[in-house]
Amino acid sequence: MQPLISAIWKRRWRANRRRSPERVLHEIDQGSEFLGRSSDEEIYLAIALAVAPLGACATSATVTQAPLSAGISQDFQGSFETVREAARASVQSDLPVAIRGVEERGGAYIINYEIGVSAFSWGEVGRVVVTSVDADTTRVTLHNEKRYQVQVTGQGERRLATQLFEAVQRRLQP
Repeated sequence: MQPLISAIWKRRWRANRRRSPERVLHEIDQGSEFLGRSSDEEIYLAIALAVAPLGACATSATVTQAPLSAGISQDFQGSFETVREAARASVQSDLPVAIRGVEERGGAYIINYEIGVSAFSWGEVGRVVVTSVDADTTRVTLHNEKRYQVQVTGQGERRLATQLFEAVQRRLQP
């Protein structure tokens, strides 16, 4: 996409370079190609600029390919099995997410989820990773990405992590 935009601007610059400043000002007053009539190049440029932000969208692959340590972590006192079940139950009932898959990889229990599109957000994707630190300590890590990186609204990683960690802690209380 970048070479197309560069080629359009180079051609435009070469064409404008040959015109006198008076001619350029006259065209602006009369409504030049950029200010009124559309050429094919301008249509391509408009499409390229409209589509370019979509390249920064997060997908489930964005999150699943990140390192298992990516995100916000908290350690809990308890066996791996106990904390894993508390985390699973917390994600299911205490977070505003839809679980998209569960897997075990390299001694880690991974819950993949997504948050759907709403009136204020393009949605989010994320995962919760439960790993054993030692016999009595288990780490829970939440990694979350907004689908559209420039959106201001949405749950956000910090807020979801806080909700998750508080829910896990409540479930681990005797």
